[in-house]
Amino acid sequence: MGKNRSPATFRALNGKTCFRLLFKIMFGVRQGSVLSPILFALYIDDINDSAVLFPGCHIILYAEKISPSLLISPSVMMLNRLLHTCETELNDIDMDINFRKSSCIRIWPRNDATCASIVSLNDHVIHWMLRFAI
Repeated sequence: MGKNRSPATFRALNGKTCFRLLFKIMFGVRQGSVLSPILFALYIDDINDSAVLFPGCHIILYAEKISPSLLISPSVMMLNRLLHTCETELNDIDMDINFRKSSCIRIWPRNDATCASIVSLNDHVIHWMLRFAI
């Protein structure tokens, strides 16, 4: 990609004891940097474009919680296909989905009906919930 042109940045890790580790950060953008939203948009743009392939589907991404934040689909089958497409896009940029923090919910009508499992490309099952908390 090119040389790191930013000034050297050092970070310290402090443990429960007095031990302190100082290390140099050689690449990346600091959290909170004015460049963060722009680089996020460029890096993640292909994932958002994936929804175009699935009529009626939408992807909503949040900068802090990428993996994709919210997938909206009119059917379980299309949701599974959209998930697989997002997984592929994320794998291409060395990112993945945290399936331990992922879940599915159906919103009216028939929100309490039993649905087929949503299964990732790596056979992770995403569980269905009856309620969600905001």
